Amino acid sequence: NACCQYNDNVLSNPWAALAKCQRYDFVELCCSPDSILSEEATKCGAKVMRINLDNGFDLYKPDAIKRAGQWILTHRPREAWFSLPCHWWSSAINGCIGNPVTWAKVLKGRRKERTMIRGAAKLIKILVTIDSDVFWEWPLRA
Repeated sequence: NACCQYNDNVLSNPWAALAKCQRYDFVELCCSPDSILSEEATKCGAKVMRINLDNGFDLYKPDAIKRAGQWILTHRPREAWFSLPCHWWSSAINGCIGNPVTWAKVLKGRRKERTMIRGAAKLIKILVTIDSDVFWEWPLRA
């Protein structure tokens, strides 16, 4: 693709030059519909996609993981950022160990979140095979 090759404009505005290419620059997964990270990347001229519930990707469901994987293979994003839910893994929740009823609720929540974590692992494998850079956020001591 000629727009991806070197020219003088690439050095002056690299994000704008990348935006002209067919390949996406950035995909953010499991994020809010108005995530600041995607918004800022878009302001810089990056070609951005949010894969989240608002865009029809319920990443708790195998079909949505499959569709997200197909999107990734089609659009080959250069970078990916995962914002997986972490409520049930936080240090505040870990303090609930002493209460059996509450702890049962925690374990149920963690089982549900593991579904999304397994799906994210599948997507990360796909991203790595297409040479995307993968990043994620996770709270300390979770």
